[in-house]
Amino acid sequence: MTPIRFIKFFGIALLVQFFFLLGGYTLLFGPSGEKHFRDSMLFYVYSPFIELIIRMGGYTGESSMIWPPVFGIMLGIFIYSGLFAVIVVYLTRKK
Repeated sequence: MTPIRFIKFFGIALLVQFFFLLGGYTLLFGPSGEKHFRDSMLFYVYSPFIELIIRMGGYTGESSMIWPPVFGIMLGIFIYSGLFAVIVVYLTRKK
């Protein structure tokens, strides 16, 4: 696995996820928020990372409502991008 190929596919996966999170989610459900975050597919995709941040973070008060989803989604984006890059580089390697 070459680092350049890994970084290329990692970046592609990051851009795709950011597009779906920022642009695609708004286009799909509208800026009026017709569908809430907890009812969306995003919650189920990034839920394990949000739960991990809640358990490890020790948040109290209002920060327990705001920061775990933010940090959990960011962690999920990086982990899913890394997994995607490793899988693609492994499948497309020259034998």
